[in-house]
Amino acid sequence: MELKATFFDGTVREGRPVTIELLSESIKIQTIGIEYTSPLYWQVNQIKQLRHHKPQCVMLQHTVTTKLYLELSKDDFTTQVAPYYRNYSLIHPVKEKSGSALKPILVFVSIVLAFFACLYFFIVPWAAEQFATVVPKETEVEIGDNLFKSTIAEYTVNDSATKLINAFFRQMKRPQDYDIRITVVKNAQVNAFAMPGGNIVVFDGILNKMDAYPQLAALLGHEFSHVQHRHTTRSIFRSLGNYLFITAILGDVGGVAGIIGEHANSLKDLGYSRSLEHEADEEGFKLLVQNNIDPQGMLQLFEKLEEETKGQEVPEFLSSHPVTQSRKDFAHDEIGKGGYTVKENTTMKTLFEQLKNQIK
Repeated sequence: MELKATFFDGTVREGRPVTIELLSESIKIQTIGIEYTSPLYWQVNQIKQLRHHKPQCVMLQHTVTTKLYLELSKDDFTTQVAPYYRNYSLIHPVKEKSGSALKPILVFVSIVLAFFACLYFFIVPWAAEQFATVVPKETEVEIGDNLFKSTIAEYTVNDSATKLINAFFRQMKRPQDYDIRITVVKNAQVNAFAMPGGNIVVFDGILNKMDAYPQLAALLGHEFSHVQHRHTTRSIFRSLGNYLFITAILGDVGGVAGIIGEHANSLKDLGYSRSLEHEADEEGFKLLVQNNIDPQGMLQLFEKLEEETKGQEVPEFLSSHPVTQSRKDFAHDEIGKGGYTVKENTTMKTLFEQLKNQIK
């Protein structure tokens, strides 16, 4: 059975609408109205009910990740949730201490908590991201190399495909502040991701979806732009801001690299803000035009990746680089403006065909 609820993740004041499905030992939470989001699963034994200031509503808190809350109607909770999980403690609200003398203390604690919440969720991540823009290039490369070593160990590298894709990318003229190193790994997932300082990892699963070299050029141009404009570094610092900001201020570069290495598994799925994704699309499109590569490749890539979501689990690449309508509109509008010349690059075409043969 599915019920409607409101989900609060602690990052913004307003909640977002979700549906919840009652399972035997967990509650499945699915966002409404936002494409390509994976559901959350809360174990029932890790949920508690809190007292709520709205008498018509019930508030549930995740006891492991305590900043996560669900708000649903009291009627739905009473008639559906409580009977379904009658043997679990979540049907009983957590009791609060009473007494007027406690109220000033609670107000003071709330103000302090609000201050630290603002500091934790907004000020420090923002400051950490700004700090990432002035990190020395040598430090960024060191961080990226450590991250690459921690990440690549879990994959099987396709050496032949790696040589071909690097030769392919070298055909593209571009401004370059970093030594770009592209690695192809054997993995059926539709994914590719960039790291600080020049490393780009491409799964052969995403290469299998392509049928023309402009599509690969569009993908590499996009990922290259993330590296060139430090998008990955800025996003990593923002994601791990509370750790990295303090460590970086202390001047412990090794500590920064160590923290990032500890989070290597999650960083391969790191998402970018809309502004950074848009900038990478803009720069990637410019690279196609500057190299006389058909920019239709970008739109074709978006369409092929979007097809992967029909009736299937969202691919890893789309969970971190969602193909929104605005991104497709951007590519379509830029193509419609014209003013570019397309010339077939026989070397890139040959390298692409050889690459496709190597990943079969």
